Amino acid sequence: MGHESEFALPMKPYLGIVLLFGAVVLWAQEATWPVWGILLGAAGLLLLLSIIPSGRARKVVVVGSTASDESIGLTAALKDAGFDLCECEGPAARPCPFDKGKPCPLGDHLSAAVIVRHAGETGPLPPCTRALFVPSLAIEQNTDQQPEFAGRYARVGWRRGPEDVVTALEHLLVTTA
Repeated sequence: MGHESEFALPMKPYLGIVLLFGAVVLWAQEATWPVWGILLGAAGLLLLLSIIPSGRARKVVVVGSTASDESIGLTAALKDAGFDLCECEGPAARPCPFDKGKPCPLGDHLSAAVIVRHAGETGPLPPCTRALFVPSLAIEQNTDQQPEFAGRYARVGWRRGPEDVVTALEHLLVTTA
């Protein structure tokens, strides 16, 4: 489910460091080389795998109405940047399953949620970050809001252009990895 992006991927470097520490301890205790060598090799492999990109396209859910010309430009920019997209109309169009205590059907292997906030839209953001365990980028239409980042949340004004939106999303993904 969505937990993989939060818990499984960051565990590789930590496990690699623990194995590396174990190899050093065994070496210091004068264990035979095959014992600490196997741990050292496993640690190196895990650390290497943690820095090599997976090659799999990052999947992003776009939340909110995407019928406007601006939103169509947004989806094109995200696709051009290499993101796989899925869409959700959001809680304004239909109740969010998370609010009813059910899992989101879009939760598998997501990297982020991009939330389209139309002019004059108020209220809390959809619960994608909590429900899917992914960072969320709110795009404020009809504003030129500079990108703002706060933990797993960010926002940017659509008038800054699709390039700034993609850059903000990529920055959010890097800083929350």
